[in-house]
Amino acid sequence: MFFAFAVLLIALATREAYGESQLNTKFILGSGNQVMFENINKEYNTHLKWDDDLAAKAMVEAVRPHYRLLWNTGDYFTIRNDKLFTKRYVGPLEEKVRLVLLNPFKKYADKLRQLPEGTTYGCNGFFDTDTMPNDNYLYVACVYNIPN
Repeated sequence: MFFAFAVLLIALATREAYGESQLNTKFILGSGNQVMFENINKEYNTHLKWDDDLAAKAMVEAVRPHYRLLWNTGDYFTIRNDKLFTKRYVGPLEEKVRLVLLNPFKKYADKLRQLPEGTTYGCNGFFDTDTMPNDNYLYVACVYNIPN
């Protein structure tokens, strides 16, 4: 319930920030996409556990900091990135997400591998398909909660 509310709140806040006619977002996390994020993270650490609430926090983190209308509270390790894709590029979603996360995951590979067992995480993101006429922006973030 909290997850659905958070996603709705982010969608409304983003629409308010950009104007309804200027932004058409397609949320990534949906049926089948949790598995995509799990597969990407398992390449670095097999002890991580998915958390829907952290996926909702990742939606907030996916937005660039200077555009955020909401802020996450808490002590989390976050990886985020965004990438511009031409509208002519019609590759599969998983390939695009991997391209967006490639450099930040390489940068934090050691930290990801050292996350202890019991660490929970969630990933999320969205497409901005209308702001630029010939390009789409893909925003993705993963949020990790390390147990005490």
